Amino acid sequence: GWAQRCGRGPGAGFNVNVPWTCFGVGDAEYAEAFERVLLPIARAFRPDVVLVSAGFDAAKGDPLGNMNVSPAGYQHMLRLLLELADGKVVLALEGGYNLESTAASAEACLATLLGVPFEGARYSSEPGVAEECKEVLAEVQAIQHVHWPNVVAPPPPLRTASESPAATREHPPHSGVTEVAATTPPAAGTPPSP
Repeated sequence: GWAQRCGRGPGAGFNVNVPWTCFGVGDAEYAEAFERVLLPIARAFRPDVVLVSAGFDAAKGDPLGNMNVSPAGYQHMLRLLLELADGKVVLALEGGYNLESTAASAEACLATLLGVPFEGARYSSEPGVAEECKEVLAEVQAIQHVHWPNVVAPPPPLRTASESPAATREHPPHSGVTEVAATTPPAAGTPPSP
C-alpha cells in the first residue's frame, strides 16, 4: 500500500506501509526499514504478542516479488522482532512463489525460533541502502512521525540557490501530500519508470 494510507479516525497511524518503488530491494534496505520505522513504532506500541504473516515473496529468486532478501536477511528481521513482546512471536507461513527460496527462508526463521545455528546463505554483503529506498523511507518517516513521535522525521532536503520553492513544489501547500519524496508505486509486475 501507499505510505499515505496509514489508517483513519481512531485507527490513524496503525497501518504502516513501506512502498518500495523499485525491484531488487535486499537485506540492507529491509533492515533499514525495520530500524528507522517499524521497530520504533512496535516498541512504542508495546505488543503482547507479535503475529507475522510470513510470506517470503521478497526472497531472492521469487518470480513475483522481484526482491533480493536472503534467508539470513529474514533471520535478521526475525531476531529484531524477538526483542518485542518478551519474545512471543508467531510465524504463519502464507506465501512465496519459489519453493527453494521459501524453504531456505522458512528454515532460517525456524532455526532462529529454535535457537539453533543456520548454515544457509549469509547475510547480504551489498553495500549500503539504495538512494531510491532512502527517499521512500524518508517519506514514510515523515508521515508516521505525526502518529509516532519516536519515528524521527528526516530533515527536509536542502535546495540549491537556483531552486525556488515554486519550481520544486509539486503539490499546493496544505494539500496533505508530503514533499519529502512523492512516489507512486508501480503496478504489480510493472517496472518503475525512470
